[in-house]
Amino acid sequence: MTRILEHFTIEIELETMFDEPTVARLVKQVEETLQIGHAESNANEESIDELELLLQERGQSSENIEKELNKLNS
Repeated sequence: MTRILEHFTIEIELETMFDEPTVARLVKQVEETLQIGHAESNANEESIDELELLLQERGQSSENIEKELNKLNS
């Protein structure tokens, strides 16, 4: 179990192992978790792009843009 989770770099609660006791159900849970993570990653990338555009429109320097992006990523 640990090797699977480390390979996919995801976290699944131990309770899920008991709720989804078959390999097929566990695979489904891993796939769903990966899809959710992918959707969140896309949303974060879009937010960063929007922030970058807004700061550029307001005439912010590249240093200020970098600081704001670092705050967002923290």
